[in-house]
Amino acid sequence: MPIKTTESEYKGNAMLVIEWDGKEPDRYPFSIGIGKAKKVLAAHDEIKAFVEKHRNDPPRPRAAQPAQLERGAERTEAPAGERQERLRAE
Repeated sequence: MPIKTTESEYKGNAMLVIEWDGKEPDRYPFSIGIGKAKKVLAAHDEIKAFVEKHRNDPPRPRAAQPAQLERGAERTEAPAGERQERLRAE
């Protein structure tokens, strides 16, 4: 996928914003200043080797979202069966 770069400014400092150029807006654009851009240029070969090395790594699983409590419910450490019995008794 092609990329799109734009110049921006943050607190008076020049920034380079890098994002995927697709049909939908990039959810996580990448912004760097001149200092980090210089480091990236200096490490170009190492970055390219790193990407090639990990190109086929499987994606990491997403963290499970904690269960949403209903309004007024309390979180408890009791096993689910005990919680259900307590709710039935109420």
